[in-house]
Amino acid sequence: MPRSPLAVLVVALLTSCASSRVDSAPPGSWLAVLDKTDATLRVIEPNSGTVKDLAPTGNGPHECAASPDGVLFVASDYGDATPGGTLTVWDRVERRKRATIDLAPHRRPHGVAFLSNRTVLVTSETSRAVLEVDLVSERVVRALDTGAETSHMLALAPDHERVFTANIRGNSISAIDLAGDAPPKVVPVGNQPEAIAITPDGKELWVGLNGEDALVVLDARTLEVKTKLACARLPIRVACTPDGKLVVVACAMSGELALFDRAEKKELARIALPPRAEDDPNAPPG
Repeated sequence: MPRSPLAVLVVALLTSCASSRVDSAPPGSWLAVLDKTDATLRVIEPNSGTVKDLAPTGNGPHECAASPDGVLFVASDYGDATPGGTLTVWDRVERRKRATIDLAPHRRPHGVAFLSNRTVLVTSETSRAVLEVDLVSERVVRALDTGAETSHMLALAPDHERVFTANIRGNSISAIDLAGDAPPKVVPVGNQPEAIAITPDGKELWVGLNGEDALVVLDARTLEVKTKLACARLPIRVACTPDGKLVVVACAMSGELALFDRAEKKELARIALPPRAEDDPNAPPG
């Protein structure tokens, strides 16, 4: 079976881990990898690439998050042509599927983040909401309005007081107060925002604009746009390094990872990812 782009990215990262230029993952580390086509979750030892567990999910799993204590993985089952509406909960320690949580009437769950070891936040595109889901009772505790269309990815503030969503069709981001009942603050940012990340110090939001091949950086407190940066094609995911010094952007259409200096707001390098086997003219047959 041809490898998915996600699988290729993971292979590339695992190959990089084997390089002497990159530190190995600490002992006891595990990598959760979703395959949209096969509807599976793989638990992988990141240094060797060994697959420890392979488990079924709901159709079209798109995003996955790990609990703070490292025990649970939660995958959002986005669906394929038919909208999905479940979360798959995998217990890494007991090596079993703990639950499939039905989010009805909410559909198209996507971005997911843990609030605590028992609670996750997940976007629902059809409901224009961020859902708070209790993993013990296996139910939606509340649905928080995002005020915009196609709320896709989310970023949780380090202090857990606010969550931010990137709204693709809304061409905006939303800031939602988790402690109160104030309406969301919706701010236009550009064409088709999808990727979103908050820096470890909670001071900046970095947002990828699919429709502009660009990044915008906002003040996380005021939501004012600080700068806009050109990027490689389709900056579909963005993440900050734990020390907050680098911002890493996955550029789906250029097949590269772009590295940005967070303080200087400038691109430092691009790392070309190996093509999929079926796209490589020099790859051996089969």
